[in-house]
Amino acid sequence: MNKSILRNILLLFASCCALQGAMAINVSQWRMSAPIIMKGSPARGLVTCTIPPQVFDAASQQDLSDVRVTTVDRVEIPYVITTSQQDNRREPLQLQLFNRESMPGKQSSVTVDFHRRVLKNSLEIDTGGENFRRAVRIEASDDGEQWQLVDRYGRLVRVSDEHRRAFDRSTVTFPDNDQRYLRITVLNGPGESENIAIEAVTAWRNVSGLPQTETLEPIPGGFVVAQHGKDTEVTLDFGFRNLPLCALMLSFGDKHFFRSVTISGRNAALRTEQVPLEDGGTQTRVVEEPWQTVSEDVLTRFAEGNTPGAITLELGMAKYRYLRVMIDNGNDQPLHVLGATAAYRVSTLAFPPAPSGAYRLYVGNPNAETPCYDLNKYIDRLRQAEGITFASIGKLVLTIQASTPPRSPWSAVSQILLWAVMLAAMGILALLIWRQLRAAKEMLK
Repeated sequence: MNKSILRNILLLFASCCALQGAMAINVSQWRMSAPIIMKGSPARGLVTCTIPPQVFDAASQQDLSDVRVTTVDRVEIPYVITTSQQDNRREPLQLQLFNRESMPGKQSSVTVDFHRRVLKNSLEIDTGGENFRRAVRIEASDDGEQWQLVDRYGRLVRVSDEHRRAFDRSTVTFPDNDQRYLRITVLNGPGESENIAIEAVTAWRNVSGLPQTETLEPIPGGFVVAQHGKDTEVTLDFGFRNLPLCALMLSFGDKHFFRSVTISGRNAALRTEQVPLEDGGTQTRVVEEPWQTVSEDVLTRFAEGNTPGAITLELGMAKYRYLRVMIDNGNDQPLHVLGATAAYRVSTLAFPPAPSGAYRLYVGNPNAETPCYDLNKYIDRLRQAEGITFASIGKLVLTIQASTPPRSPWSAVSQILLWAVMLAAMGILALLIWRQLRAAKEMLK
């Protein structure tokens, strides 16, 4: 028999076997699964759904790289997960300073001329000095004569001593304003009797597209306040692991304060570890999961009149279930912490539709490798060209509890075609072997 023909037949047979094995992933390796429920049929363009907190909690990997999307027959479908981001643009503005005025021991002011009506919402004010907490009042005018209050809650803060962490805040933000003139007044802080020099002012227009977020409250019993010496410890349990927390909002019953704060996070309260024994064996013990530092910041408030709302602390992207807030009270009385909520960034799952029209999400495989799909390269173009079909992720269940849905007509046809090709390859191989044996017998006669 021709060796090249035999080799090609064997390669065809091996490819068919490999294709049969690749058509479905071994879903038993994933702990949880959920149906993906379509909101439009048939699906057109990209199928898009929001990822609920339960999926983050079930994931074995913080970046959700163990997520898989399959058809009704467990055929893997490429997908892309996108987390809502904040789009910030900072545009500097031209300005001129004039009319510097000062009341020693009380306040200093300067007028800013932008030469035209221009939208602005951020100022950096350099007043020099060390260790101060100064209030800022901002007024606006169209003619430089009649002034309107824009903001009076701005604070300039600079702290650096052996008890408190170094901290410098010289930027003040305020509601969008387009008037030509601003008058900036900086009030002396507590204990300051000297003249404050406003050395420089820089202005920007901050253009931002805020990320899409959802708020979350601690679970029942998941908000605990305790005192440890001079520190107030606030521990929070938000009920779901791995959520991309971006902000923490704390409410206080106090009107005036300035405190350093450290925020830490973790995904479990306890963990097990193996301890080596003297005889060479190991022993399992349960220990507390260590806290991971998320951020360091300052809680500051000087409230005039009624106590304003919650103070927001930025977290970046803290993918934790538990948060711990350590407030350094110094020699002051502990703050009265009234409540807390968190915000997390919304994440979406997108994938192209398959002929079967039915899909399932699998999650919870610590051994799953990060998938690599071509879809990442052209998903934006596909979204613009084909549009979006919205869907939702249903209730998570243990994979062994997930019922096996009926095969779709297309799946049945594809299976028949695949087996037909395999049987044809086997038939051709048997025919060639039979011919080779017959030719050998003829040669022996």
